[in-house]
Amino acid sequence: SIAINNTLDNSDVTDIYFSENMTVGVDKGYDAEKMMNEHVNIFTNLPEANEERFAVLALPTSYNALTIPVQMDVFESGRHTLTFSIDNVNANSIYFKDNETGEMTNLNLVSEVKVDLEAGLTEGRFELFIKERVSIFSSLAQEGNNLKGTITNINQDVLISLDEIIDGDVVVYNLSGQTVYSEKINGEQNKTFNTNLSRGYYVVKVQNNQGKILTEKVFIK
Repeated sequence: SIAINNTLDNSDVTDIYFSENMTVGVDKGYDAEKMMNEHVNIFTNLPEANEERFAVLALPTSYNALTIPVQMDVFESGRHTLTFSIDNVNANSIYFKDNETGEMTNLNLVSEVKVDLEAGLTEGRFELFIKERVSIFSSLAQEGNNLKGTITNINQDVLISLDEIIDGDVVVYNLSGQTVYSEKINGEQNKTFNTNLSRGYYVVKVQNNQGKILTEKVFIK
């Protein structure tokens, strides 16, 4: 959500939420039209429906990148405070851009922005940029599994069984993409190692020296 307050403590809020089966266009029954008030207003638009003003905007959970126009209509010039509340958004980066000043604010780091507004509509001045977070497993899966074999685990032990003897590396990632374990494979077809990792999901990647890859998600107990 994005809330706006002026120095007289007049306020308004607009909401954006993500749900399966929604689109980047108008979703009737889910998107809610903005009802304007007499002091301060904030709402969103869509490129496909730029004339429509939304108090609530529904968007899909799967996307690459989104640009959402954010409009304000205020009846008194002066400094206004925007407060951003971000929860359960599958986004790697969220930025708020002021096209008048060129300033980009990283909303992963900052939750409040102060802007000086003239009375009237701020058409085209502000935009919200949202880039989807791609999981480490999805990212590795896109590389393709062209090394034949299986990766399983029993509690803390990871068991690798390949269809061929290889030289290469095994790397374990947490779901944030950080390397938490790595080890060399030297002329081996089967390998077992103890990760000594905390309980949770991890991604194991095996890669030989020719660039062939095998990946699997495991749950360490």
